[in-house]
Amino acid sequence: MTESVASLAPVGSRWLGVDRWAPLAWAVLLTVLALGPALLPGYVLSYDMVFTPHQSLLPWMFGVDSGLPRAVPQDPFIGLIAGPIPGQIVQKFALVGALLIAGMGANSVLRTSPLTVRLSAITLVIWNPFVAERLVIGHWALLLAYAAAPWMLVQVGRLRRGEPGAAIRVIATAAIGCLVPSAAVLMVALALPAFFARSMASARDRIIVASALALFASTWVVAAILNPNVTRLDDGSAAAFALRSENWSGAVGAALAGAGNWNAEVVPASRALPWIPLVGLVLVIFALVGRGRLGKALDRPVGDWLLILAGAGFAWSLLAAWQISQPMMSSFMGWIPGGGILRDGQKLLLPLVLFTALAAPLGLAALLERTRASIQLRNVALAGLLIVPIAVLPDMALGGFGKLGAVGYPASWHDLRDRVAASPDGDAISLPWAPFRRYDWNDGRTVLDPMPRYLPITVLTDDRLRVAAPDGVVRISGDNPRSAEVTTALARGDPLAESLPGLGVRYVIEATDQPQQIDPGQLVGLELVAQYPGLRLWSASVTTSATRPDSGLDLLIVLNGLSLGIATAVWAGIGIGGYRRRKAAMPAKAGDQAARNQR
Repeated sequence: MTESVASLAPVGSRWLGVDRWAPLAWAVLLTVLALGPALLPGYVLSYDMVFTPHQSLLPWMFGVDSGLPRAVPQDPFIGLIAGPIPGQIVQKFALVGALLIAGMGANSVLRTSPLTVRLSAITLVIWNPFVAERLVIGHWALLLAYAAAPWMLVQVGRLRRGEPGAAIRVIATAAIGCLVPSAAVLMVALALPAFFARSMASARDRIIVASALALFASTWVVAAILNPNVTRLDDGSAAAFALRSENWSGAVGAALAGAGNWNAEVVPASRALPWIPLVGLVLVIFALVGRGRLGKALDRPVGDWLLILAGAGFAWSLLAAWQISQPMMSSFMGWIPGGGILRDGQKLLLPLVLFTALAAPLGLAALLERTRASIQLRNVALAGLLIVPIAVLPDMALGGFGKLGAVGYPASWHDLRDRVAASPDGDAISLPWAPFRRYDWNDGRTVLDPMPRYLPITVLTDDRLRVAAPDGVVRISGDNPRSAEVTTALARGDPLAESLPGLGVRYVIEATDQPQQIDPGQLVGLELVAQYPGLRLWSASVTTSATRPDSGLDLLIVLNGLSLGIATAVWAGIGIGGYRRRKAAMPAKAGDQAARNQR
């Protein structure tokens, strides 16, 4: 008789409770190895990842008086906590939490599987191209959603079975993953099986979950509805953000591995090796073999739904990558309000990456079981899944071989903040007029201009994006009308002293340590009020308030506050409930021990 895969277990795995502590230890080890120097004191500034010592709450963070709400409620959330808690501590918790929670989520999904299967899944869910590329590009909030996704699968399965408290745990899990619009869409999609046929979830629990998810999503949906540019999308968006081919396998090979980020600079160099696509293909084959066992580990409809989402994301990413279908995709995304969240095709590969990581170890175990090989040989083969992902992606280690590192802001930045805080009337623009910076004190790494989050006033920046494509540079226009007016003034060569006051802009912050510089003639008429190493602060002689439409800021503040309040209350309730259960169990355990001693 063929031995069950459930019997697979490394020799001695039950000694000293190895089954319990080994998954956490392995997840911690992989997290530390992946982040490396990013864990040192300081701030990790890489592309879109910008954390500052203090982040003031400003109107643009709620998705009004600026461009589209791309980072809502992420920015209001950070604005509330990055101050009482130093920004670098918040960032460390976010980065470590994203990887560690993902790893332990995989362990939770496969909690009844052998230790080698669970450890392999932890490796695959943490160590893969999708995570590596999103770390470098700075999409930490999306990675938190990725980390919450396996937990969401578990809790939705429990909700479908009608288990008490499952609805609250679904809401708590969603709260982690709803910090940006694309992540919130993922959380909603993963929760849908709770409402499918044959779900034993009560009507009350369904209403509670649906209401909470709607509230979490409302923080950016309402802001998008109030924004007049919500349906504006450049015709070249699909091409600019399309999945990139990495080698001979083209977009298909990249998609199967969850790789192919649109920004070529964040793609690990190892992805260009000619045999890399075969590894991704083999893992997907293993995952398809293991889909039935994954369905058993989860609730069957939950597992099937994950596979459907994985297939849909795979198909969408390929349609956006193929030149023949890109005009149609751009038109479709522009027609849907808020369709811009679909333009980054690689984001939609998240369900496929998760499905592969969870199901591939189960599929390999099933194949090994059919070979009638010895348990020891099967364990050795499964243990290979602990090593292979690291071996084929070595440049994810140590912060992407130095692409991530912790640095401190110069003292001049602190002095500038204090100077502006002393007289915060009016907004500012940040020069040179470009969205990204390369600072020597950040080891030359590319980072989004930190000034809007560093200063306690609204700072306008160039929100246009230049994306290198195979056939040239694609320019994606911004969606902030005031930034567009600054762009026009600079292009005409107008003196800023004449054009800025009408926009409600008082200050001009000039970074003098950047290669591109503004024409000095356009600074004529401005008063130089402060000068620091690498920075100059100019002021317009006349300041007027910008004319701003009624943007529903009060409503958005209430929605964000309710979302944060509910998330905090739910997590506090779960923590208090768990503490009370453990405390109530302690006397019983002590009594049992006394009875055993008497016997």
